[in-house]
Amino acid sequence: MEQRYKAQTRTISKQYGPKVEAILSGLLLVATSAALLIANLV
Repeated sequence: MEQRYKAQTRTISKQYGPKVEAILSGLLLVATSAALLIANLV
């Protein structure tokens, strides 16, 4: 049971890993640009 669960999570992370990383880096980029924008306005 546990072995199957681990295999499944590994497959999921292999499928969605790049997407999640892209989303996170995109959010980081948005947050950084927003912070710079606010810093420039002040």
